[in-house]
Amino acid sequence: MILIDTHIWVWLANQDSRLKPEYRQSLELEIQNAPLMVSDISLWEIQTAVSNGGMILPMPLDEWFRIATNPSVINFQRITPEVVVEINNLMPFHKDPADRIITATARILEVPLATHDRDIIKSNAVSIWQPKAFD
Repeated sequence: MILIDTHIWVWLANQDSRLKPEYRQSLELEIQNAPLMVSDISLWEIQTAVSNGGMILPMPLDEWFRIATNPSVINFQRITPEVVVEINNLMPFHKDPADRIITATARILEVPLATHDRDIIKSNAVSIWQPKAFD
C-alpha cells in the first residue's frame, strides 16, 4: 500500500505525460492489489488550484472528482488527530501545510509516499515510493 501526493494523483487520473511511464505502470500494478491512498487534503489542494487558475482539468471539477475518486482506485485517508500531532515532528519542514499533512499521514500509516516534491524527498522525513523496474 502507498500514499500518493496530490500531483501524482492528478497526473495519473489525467494521463499526464509528467508521470513517467514506469511510474504509471507501477502505480497501475499497485492498484490491482489495493486502492492507492490519498489524503483528504488533496481534495482541497485540487479545488484551490483549479479555482486560482493554477490547474486546468480536462472537465469540470465536480465531474473530475466523480471519476477520479473511484473507490476501486482511490482510498481516502482522514486527517486524524494523530496526523496533526505528527506534523509537530516535521517542523520546520515544508512551507506548504498540505504537504506537511500528506507527509505526516504517510508516517502515521507507515507507508511509502509517491511524490516528486523535492522538499519532501530531500527531507528524508518519509520513505519515498519507487516504481518497480520493468524489463
